[in-house]
Amino acid sequence: LPEAELAVGYTINNTQTLRQAGQDLLTLTQAQQILITRGDEGMSLF
Repeated sequence: LPEAELAVGYTINNTQTLRQAGQDLLTLTQAQQILITRGDEGMSLF
């Protein structure tokens, strides 16, 4: 998460901000998919 937070410019501290970060990263990178690793909480694929 620290790298994702750095990339989007805000703290990811709940499900809502995680989802927003995933969408923002997709837009910023124009990638088809983004995988955010979450330590003990697993991973999130967007």
